Amino acid sequence: MNQVNPPPPRIAVIDIGSNSIRLVMASIGNGRFFKIIYDQSVSVRLEEGMGEDGGIHPDRLERAVRTLRAFREQCDRHQPLEVIAVATEAVRRAANQSEFLARVKAETGLTVKVLSGQEEAFYDYLAVVNSLSLSDGLVMDLGGGSAELIWISDRRIRESVSLPFGSISLSQRFGLYDRVQPHVERRLFDYLCRLYQGIPWLKQASREEFVGIGGSFRNLGKIDRCLKDYPLNLTHNYRLGQHDLLQIYQMLKSQVLSERQEVKGLSEDRADIIVGAAAAVNALVEFCGAREVTVSGNGLREGLIYSRLVPGDGLVEDVLDYSLESSLFNYGIDEKHPLQVLRLALSLYRQLHPQQPLDSSREKVIKTAAMLHDCGIMVRYYRHHDHSFYLILNSEINGLSHRELVQSAHIAASHGRQSKAAMSHYQSLISKEDRAFIKRAGVILKIATCLDQSMDGVVDGVECEINHDTVLIRTASQGNAELAIRAAQETASEFKKAFKQDLLVV
Repeated sequence: MNQVNPPPPRIAVIDIGSNSIRLVMASIGNGRFFKIIYDQSVSVRLEEGMGEDGGIHPDRLERAVRTLRAFREQCDRHQPLEVIAVATEAVRRAANQSEFLARVKAETGLTVKVLSGQEEAFYDYLAVVNSLSLSDGLVMDLGGGSAELIWISDRRIRESVSLPFGSISLSQRFGLYDRVQPHVERRLFDYLCRLYQGIPWLKQASREEFVGIGGSFRNLGKIDRCLKDYPLNLTHNYRLGQHDLLQIYQMLKSQVLSERQEVKGLSEDRADIIVGAAAAVNALVEFCGAREVTVSGNGLREGLIYSRLVPGDGLVEDVLDYSLESSLFNYGIDEKHPLQVLRLALSLYRQLHPQQPLDSSREKVIKTAAMLHDCGIMVRYYRHHDHSFYLILNSEINGLSHRELVQSAHIAASHGRQSKAAMSHYQSLISKEDRAFIKRAGVILKIATCLDQSMDGVVDGVECEINHDTVLIRTASQGNAELAIRAAQETASEFKKAFKQDLLVV
């Protein structure tokens, strides 16, 4: 019988929120990368039905304990290195917190840490700065019972505050479960604006990006994607414009619950609490004058994992580089060949565009395409460029906008013959100028890939000589590069279509 390799080590996070309890499990790679392999959420709504004494309702408490017992059994089956169990606002302020934690410990064996508002904000912050290209901005984590606002400056927390409202508490307080009456809406917005006005640093923090964390933001983003027939099914880094948010809010507030339950993109278990969440978001957008909101698919749970894996302060040095290294590790790709292809591709691009400096956005696009152009081999070698296209679009590659991600996928796939149908499906995300860039960068990547087809770095440099109707690429090699040069020369017809010049590789 063949020996079966043991699975990679795992970390489990159990997040006891005001709305739901969630179990996330991640496999750990090389001691510093992680990949989510399991994610289950159960709507428990600890926030709902808290009596005048502020205690968790007995029915909710029972359901929470049953859910945690099931999650504990799931963890026992998978044997993670660590099970991190945390609780947020509902448990944080529950009058019967001690009773709840004692029952959980006695019946599940879990020791639950109740996070302070500041601790919750810190893990949200780690999740955002390690997965988005964000140096300065405002982050809102909108939960069921509280909202955390975090001001990030130069990739560090400058200020944070926990506000006493969430999607459930707003719905209860203002009776937002059905159609919203105008006088109720006025009271709701007055309440929200008073809270926002009481934060002295909020106006200054809102001058940069605005990022949203939590299920309500993810649902608002999904509704918008459905309304627009958006070609990518990606939550993380999706951008919602101010007008889009307002339109969605106006649609939802005018509907009764049964109508909201039919809205595409809206989870059924959020249909009764989404109006309060949408109101809180729109009030903040209006108060801050934000033009758009970036939805983060990562939050508290990912922040906790980053805090365990990234040494020092928990910050990765470069979001895109960390993400690419993680992808290469997960795909089992030695980085030596893609790094050489990247070096040659950047050199060729700069020499072939001497009057057009390569901006940071396009450099990131070329880097992603070069580093992951062979990732489709893990599916199948033949037509692996098609698989690379799909994997790049659907892998967790952080540090790129959706537009940049689509460009990278197209360029990476250009070393094969990609179908026009696959190309045309994503055309709404890229401009005519982008398509010209993709065409040229794709040919350049193909040449660079040919020049290192032996994967041994035999061609270690290139020099371009641009004449009126011909481009001459001289290669510097440390061995016999005849096959590599011949393969690169075979791209001449594609090169002429993209650059309107003949190609000669020597």
